[in-house]
Amino acid sequence: MTGRARLDILRQLSRMRLDRDLMALAELARNRDRLQERLDGLNPAPAPDLDPLIAARIGALHQIWADGKRAEINLSLARSRAEWITRRDIAAHSFGRWQVLCRLSPPD
Repeated sequence: MTGRARLDILRQLSRMRLDRDLMALAELARNRDRLQERLDGLNPAPAPDLDPLIAARIGALHQIWADGKRAEINLSLARSRAEWITRRDIAAHSFGRWQVLCRLSPPD
């Protein structure tokens, strides 16, 4: 096997690794977005047809429940963001490796 053929194989493998890393990064971003949507969805919708006193009681009970959910989702969101940052760095490294190999062995 020639040096050129080896470089071609390395370039192809590095591209597959980059694709894998980018797919993982995209999945983490989707998960992060879903968590953010869940967090945004905890805000109560106004109920103008309810008695103000009943609406206030329901609002207070909802707020207590929502605060617990917010804490849970915020923790998951923080973990998700940290994992996304780590995977972004891995993908950047894979991209750099692929770029170098492309410069050493340009495609035909």
